[in-house]
Amino acid sequence: MAGKKISPEDIIRLPAGETIKLVFAADREALIHFINAVFGKTYNEKTENFMITNADFTDSETFDRIYGDMMFSIEKDFYHIEFQTEYDSTLTMRIFDYGAHKALELAGAPNGGEILFIFPEPLVIYLEYAKKIPDRLKAKIKLPGKKAAIPFSIPVIKMFEYSADTLIEKQWYLLLPFTLISYRKKLNLKKDAKKHKTEFMDAFRSLMDKISDLLAAGKISVYFAGILFGAVKHMAEYFNKKYLNDSQFGKEVLNMKNSNVKTILDDVRNEGRVEGREEGREEGREEGREEGKIEKGILDAINIIIKFHCSVAIAMEAVELDSKYRDDVVSELKKRNIFFTEE
Repeated sequence: MAGKKISPEDIIRLPAGETIKLVFAADREALIHFINAVFGKTYNEKTENFMITNADFTDSETFDRIYGDMMFSIEKDFYHIEFQTEYDSTLTMRIFDYGAHKALELAGAPNGGEILFIFPEPLVIYLEYAKKIPDRLKAKIKLPGKKAAIPFSIPVIKMFEYSADTLIEKQWYLLLPFTLISYRKKLNLKKDAKKHKTEFMDAFRSLMDKISDLLAAGKISVYFAGILFGAVKHMAEYFNKKYLNDSQFGKEVLNMKNSNVKTILDDVRNEGRVEGREEGREEGREEGREEGKIEKGILDAINIIIKFHCSVAIAMEAVELDSKYRDDVVSELKKRNIFFTEE
């Protein structure tokens, strides 16, 4: 499924409230691993049968747009994630509404036969502390002809209950940048302001180190490390402008932002250029005549995409492949049923 590739630069340009949606959409394997852990599933994290689906709908009565946060499918199972910063008593009804619209969309046009309504599996992630947040959102659905109501239960993840180290133990890496959100309310207090400010700065630096360690240990890809770096720095920059107003810390974040994003992209290109070519030679030896049909640069680009989950554009730049061969790369990726994004 082709789509727009997310880059560290995209993260930096985003409004802070949108950052988490982009991080969740950035790395397929990290998201599938997260879903496996939360819902007790066993999906292959490298499956090609994955798709980010539409989460916006039009109300059939008012014609207003209804905006969900994120919906996607894995092996034809559908999921819906909502991200919340504050407690919302209407959230259960909204999630049911989003799910009903998705079920209607998936059902398609009626043809006189039996219609199957498929509701996405929902999950709510609360980013900030509130006393009223339950462990699960609960409701019941009473269907015609059924005596017993069907439970409708939505699991809740409370980010404020997890430290960065706990998230790493669970391998919920895509949630790491958002541990910084737990400092927001403290940073808004005048009492012990200096202490809270120092704690936030230390947490920022610690997160950057932890992501570097994960990358060095081979637990996350170069590309996904870039996304996490970008998100952490973006959150720090946002909090500094809104609460800290510390020019020195701002310069520190800015310098890291300018250097790390460039380093990450260079790492994809440089490491990919070397390893892609080496793997391309090996694959070429195994496939024999196929190498004669496919330009060497195309084969190298494909191997970089497979290894680093980067876009076609970055892979082609890494092997210095002329843009006129883009259609050939895309065609070969589709032929091999390899997940890819073009930009």
